[in-house]
Amino acid sequence: MRFLLTVFTMALALLAAGCSGDSINAQEGAQRKILLVNNKDDPRWLDLHRCNSVIENNIMLAIFEGLLVEGKDNERIPDPGVAERWESNADKSVWTFHLRKNAKWSDGVPFTADDIRFWYEDVASNTDINPGGMDFLTVGGEMATFEMVDDYTVKFTFSEPAGLFLPQLAAQ
Repeated sequence: MRFLLTVFTMALALLAAGCSGDSINAQEGAQRKILLVNNKDDPRWLDLHRCNSVIENNIMLAIFEGLLVEGKDNERIPDPGVAERWESNADKSVWTFHLRKNAKWSDGVPFTADDIRFWYEDVASNTDINPGGMDFLTVGGEMATFEMVDDYTVKFTFSEPAGLFLPQLAAQ
């Protein structure tokens, strides 16, 4: 009986210690380089191409940076992401993005236009992953074409003006 009481007491102590945890606030988390995400549940996937819930999307938005990000001051006016600057032609049917030359993957490999090409060809254009296509790349029923101008410049060309492309791209 005494042994059982000892085991029960130790289990209870371990449980209490595990539950108390070191809770930290967002500012301390940022200083310690800890990603804090307040989600209802654990994510089912951490594969960007398989994520299909708000829970997973919240994590993906914190981990990955797009060409543009939603604007801090106005979500309709994007801020730079991996693209440091961009421009369009007069009718907004051609969008050119200039990538930051200092952008790197987590393993230190430079992020280049070839990474955007991979995404466009193997993910965005892949009907197994996106059977209906990607809405923000489609105008007038046609998907934008992609061109690698150089190692740090990419161009998307739409068949018609795509005035909403920037805020839609930033929201991805």
